[in-house]
Amino acid sequence: MTPWRNICPNKQNRQYIEKIRARCGLLIGNKYFMEISDSIYYSLLALVVLPVYLFFNLWSWLGWELYKNN
Repeated sequence: MTPWRNICPNKQNRQYIEKIRARCGLLIGNKYFMEISDSIYYSLLALVVLPVYLFFNLWSWLGWELYKNN
């Protein structure tokens, strides 16, 4: 990947691109990661964590029932 400095040698263009990139995401190292809103974060959390929790809860309940009835 070519560095963005080679694409925009003009200082104003570089500052403009930096401003856009700063708004678009989180810089970690030399990569930008998209930021998500709180509502999307909690929706994904509910869609992933809740089913996993319910699955293991049901699994442990079934295991206890099998242990108790045998």
